[in-house]
Amino acid sequence: MSYTAVLPYVIGTYAQQCLSTCRFDKDSLLVIDNSANNIGIMASHNAGIDKMYADGTDWLICMSASVRFGKSGGLDFIAELETSDQMVLEGAGLFGWHLIAFRREVFEAIGYWDENFTPYGFDDIDMILRFQRAFYGPTGENHKLQLWNKVVGDWWDANGMAHSVKEGRVEANTDRQLDYFMRKWGRHPGESTVLAWPTPFNNPQFPLSYWSKEF
Repeated sequence: MSYTAVLPYVIGTYAQQCLSTCRFDKDSLLVIDNSANNIGIMASHNAGIDKMYADGTDWLICMSASVRFGKSGGLDFIAELETSDQMVLEGAGLFGWHLIAFRREVFEAIGYWDENFTPYGFDDIDMILRFQRAFYGPTGENHKLQLWNKVVGDWWDANGMAHSVKEGRVEANTDRQLDYFMRKWGRHPGESTVLAWPTPFNNPQFPLSYWSKEF
């Protein structure tokens, strides 16, 4: 089992504190400095996908600079990947997707993060909808209540809220991103009782990897 990990950050002290506790293989770790030019979480993760493909690894691990690891240095999370039969595995007890791993096959099926959600917001729901459609039917109708497992390990958040939002004052244009999400999927991101469209923009010619470059 091989892996690539990506760590974007906007606050250098958070990143250094995270890295000081992390024992991931340094050649497998891509650290992206968004402190001066914030390309956003989506583009950062997409750079991680590029490295994953270039290195030919099995998993992409996305992590937040607010994560702190205990004595295991995160190698307990790597050990879970070694034995997991899941397509996605998430670290429990953390805010959002602060420690989450995707098999390469996930990106082969649904493509990259949609960068129209930069710097953040609704991108995770967009990825979940695409994941459901790729692995649980054309509208995700066969998905389980829990799409993947959360594993407990020796890690925690240094900040219960996303540190880049709370400490770094990173702001999203929520109205713009909400409008885009609804045009892409035909429903509000919080309205889970309404089925989203089977394909982006309800266009059967668009694969799940499609996202508008003109928005």
